[in-house]
Amino acid sequence: MTNDPSHFTHKVNELAGYDDNYMLLMFFNDLSPAAQALVGIWELCQEVHNGGFFQYMHNSSGEHAPAMCTILKEIGEDEIASLVERAIRIVSPELRSMDYFDALNRLSQEDKDQLYAMDNELVSQEEHLSCLLLRYLAEHKDELDAPDGFWKELTIQ
Repeated sequence: MTNDPSHFTHKVNELAGYDDNYMLLMFFNDLSPAAQALVGIWELCQEVHNGGFFQYMHNSSGEHAPAMCTILKEIGEDEIASLVERAIRIVSPELRSMDYFDALNRLSQEDKDQLYAMDNELVSQEEHLSCLLLRYLAEHKDELDAPDGFWKELTIQ
């Protein structure tokens, strides 16, 4: 594998999908730190791509948001950790307990605009985030199930 960053998100998706690793989200709190990083960051990116930070926070994935702040900082991604922290402040527990559309309608236009800008920021940083995640996971590969040869083909500088 080359160092072309366009490959990193693909490799994260490959690892998350291997042997249905993403299903481990159901047991998030019981996972090793490396498995939490893999499935938690994969979930964050998938949710934001699909419906933005509001969807991420409103769905059950929002329960992982505080842990994700810590995980993101652990892998060296303070900017995205800050985005998640801001999303936590905007989409309060009260909003998360409401019907999705009622909660969305209760957000101010300013909050919606902030969330949309945050969505775009995460999407623009996803390849960099994937690279940092893979670097971290390579240091903790004994904690994960991976396809044969996965780590041998991966080159991260």
